[in-house]
Amino acid sequence: MFRDGLYKRVFIQFTRGTSPSKISFSLSLLKLIIMTFVLSVHAKEQIARRGINPETITEIVSKPDFVTEQDKGIMVFNKYFPDQHKNFLYRVFVNMEKIPPLVITAYKTSKTDKYEDKI
Repeated sequence: MFRDGLYKRVFIQFTRGTSPSKISFSLSLLKLIIMTFVLSVHAKEQIARRGINPETITEIVSKPDFVTEQDKGIMVFNKYFPDQHKNFLYRVFVNMEKIPPLVITAYKTSKTDKYEDKI
């Protein structure tokens, strides 16, 4: 119960345009909370099929460029990486209502313009 409330509180502070110090604190707290996560069977299959290194998933979740909420409790951690003369956006979907948080799926896309309005 405490962790669910903590996730919601951190996310609300992060997304509501609070002061920079609170956002910085919220991001730090969020990073601590999500350092421990598990991969679903589907996520493991998709990561392998898409040729994404599992260590990359850890890096994206621990140091995202930006985070958005997909559905209630589903957060999307996004990070840009250069790859073969192109910039790719990696997106990792995490169910924050599970304890520990559960990675649902992940993918990379070169269509980065599509997501710029979410930053």
